[in-house]
Amino acid sequence: MRFRSSTLIGVLVAAALLAGCATQGLIAGRATPPNQPSAPATPVTFSFSGRGTGTGGTLSVTLPDGETFSGRYLQVKGAATGNTVGFGGTWGGWWGAGWGGGDWATFVQTYSGAAVAMLFGDRGHTMQCRFYLVSPRSGFHAGGIGQCQTSDGRHVDAQF
Repeated sequence: MRFRSSTLIGVLVAAALLAGCATQGLIAGRATPPNQPSAPATPVTFSFSGRGTGTGGTLSVTLPDGETFSGRYLQVKGAATGNTVGFGGTWGGWWGAGWGGGDWATFVQTYSGAAVAMLFGDRGHTMQCRFYLVSPRSGFHAGGIGQCQTSDGRHVDAQF
């Protein structure tokens, strides 16, 4: 019985910690009508919910005509090798000599500062977005800029 209650407490604590890692926020945007770049822009607000890991989450926005778009965003990452971060040569040989296999190709994750999204509208349109984040490790919560375009030619610029 004691084992079960301590296991349950551990699971609840882990779930609370993971839930605390989620981020939510708003992004201010300005939408322009299709094929009318000089038309006045109308304010719109994106809402985002991230996983807290700096890798992605969900995004939604309602445009001035009432069409709502939602979907997933993903931060663009790459991997740096051990040589890139100064672990080549002797260190690379030491690691490869039985201390874990020497696979330095995935040793360091690098964040490009870019995030992409594909959103789907409730009227059949799609919206592609590109964002450039101020602090890639912090994700959308730290701010940035973005540009989106719908499949019917509407544009949305974002600054957050």
